[in-house]
Amino acid sequence: MANCNYFIKEVVLSSLMLSGRPPAPDEEKGGLRIILGRTGSGRTTLLRKWADRHGYPYLNISSLVSQRTLGYSLSERPSAVQHEFLDAVESAEGDVVLCDNIELLFASELFLDPLRLLKQAARRKTVIVAWNGASDGSTLSYAVPGHDEYQAYSHTDVQDVVLLSVNEANAL
Repeated sequence: MANCNYFIKEVVLSSLMLSGRPPAPDEEKGGLRIILGRTGSGRTTLLRKWADRHGYPYLNISSLVSQRTLGYSLSERPSAVQHEFLDAVESAEGDVVLCDNIELLFASELFLDPLRLLKQAARRKTVIVAWNGASDGSTLSYAVPGHDEYQAYSHTDVQDVVLLSVNEANAL
């Protein structure tokens, strides 16, 4: 377990250096880390490698949460998805959780705020999420404009989130 803690501390500190902000005293406890890349960029491969190498739980969010919410009515589904997602992260073993395939959280019919939900999940654990999108320094986007799941967040929305490209994360 000491190697896992050392590894995540290195991920956190390295990513903070790349983001240009100093680490807070409790930075290695909790927090949201987003690995940015478009489809086919290697986000899933990277998370699976970290899961295998360091023993972090790997969660396929869309598959897991969809299975858990099948019995809910359409009106109950938004709150059920939110609850089941938070429960999946909270009940995962360890202090670091890898979340992949988060597209369900962006489904327009659920009316969720995926970034807020991810931040909520990252209050007590470090949540590292594969994000199908990009950042230009002032905007974080998920999907591309015109896509049903497209969302854009301002730099103030993500000021407490560490953003890393797949290439930056692979270099850690």
